[in-house]
Amino acid sequence: MEDQQSGRKRQIITTLAVLIVIVVIVSAAAIANKKGDTDNTSAVQPPSGSQSDSMTSSESSSSDATASESGYKDGTYNTSGSYGTPGGTESIEVSVTLKDGVVTDSSVTSKAKDAESKEYQSMFVGGYKQYVTGKKINDIHLNRVAGSSLTPEGFNDAIETIQDQAKA
Repeated sequence: MEDQQSGRKRQIITTLAVLIVIVVIVSAAAIANKKGDTDNTSAVQPPSGSQSDSMTSSESSSSDATASESGYKDGTYNTSGSYGTPGGTESIEVSVTLKDGVVTDSSVTSKAKDAESKEYQSMFVGGYKQYVTGKKINDIHLNRVAGSSLTPEGFNDAIETIQDQAKA
């Protein structure tokens, strides 16, 4: 009888130990993902390929738009970037001001139709500027910003279009 109780205790202790290890692993993964949501952007060369057919663009350059040594004309450029979501295609409006090939100011306006996309675009708008302002336009390529992983695709498409518009 004591051997049975001792065996059950060992089994319960072993099961509890396994559960604790699983909880620790899951918690560590959740913390790592949470940290990745806030600083999982990277500045690398822009993606290669042609611009999206679903994007529209219009250049609104300042009156002193001049070519700089960077290969880009100074000025303010506006474009729309589109990207696919599980709910369909969404878009954002992007405005970038360049001086010597460096982004001195930018803004993003949500154009989302879907409620979930509106939420993710809002998260993106609240967190993207730190990865863009003061950076060379050639070095801007965003992955995940503030939990939003699809909106940066539209932003990157817009940046690619602006690079084409601003070439000296």
